[in-house]
Amino acid sequence: MLKSKMKVLVERLEEPYRSVFVAKALEERPYEELSAQYGKSESWARVTYHRAREKLRAMIEEGEK
Repeated sequence: MLKSKMKVLVERLEEPYRSVFVAKALEERPYEELSAQYGKSESWARVTYHRAREKLRAMIEEGEK
């Protein structure tokens, strides 16, 4: 049940947050690889992943209210 709810929330993320989150959290790809894929810096990849996590956390908290 929890897995399906999380999947729905991840699918609600806008790009590039969704694909960066999936690549980092589920596929365990390094930031270096993500930065090369998007043609951005490693800092960008780290910040984008962090923001995706924060967006997911906010969605979860919103659903609990």
